Amino acid sequence: MNSIIINIDNNTDLNVIYNQLKKQYPKFEIIKNTENVEDVKVFEKYLSEVDYKYNNTKYIFNEPYLLTVHRKKGNDIPFWYCVEDKNLGIDIMEESLEEAISVFYSEIDFLWRNYASEKDEKLTKGAVILKNNVKDLIKEALEENLL
Repeated sequence: MNSIIINIDNNTDLNVIYNQLKKQYPKFEIIKNTENVEDVKVFEKYLSEVDYKYNNTKYIFNEPYLLTVHRKKGNDIPFWYCVEDKNLGIDIMEESLEEAISVFYSEIDFLWRNYASEKDEKLTKGAVILKNNVKDLIKEALEENLL
């Protein structure tokens, strides 16, 4: 079950929110204690050329990329913050939201630098597929000193 946490202040009438959401989502339910929720979407943002820079490189996407981070219950620590993208072979689990986003950015940078500009002849069949997936996502990367 996917869940979304909505932070509200103590003055908010929960009945109003509940009734509005119940109309749109018949299976909607309110869980007051999120400590036991297995999978919660905690961050979602469209990355575009305007707001995606890593180190000194500006990445220009072919279309906005929806970065989603889930908080999943862990065994050795209470929760992991996870980013998954099967097309790019990304499967990140970190102890903080900030670290998960940072590692995702570094993965995109790594994939671009190591696959996108490499000749197909030097890559395995799987790596060529990964290269094409990266190039489907990113149009170009501009070094900041060239901007």
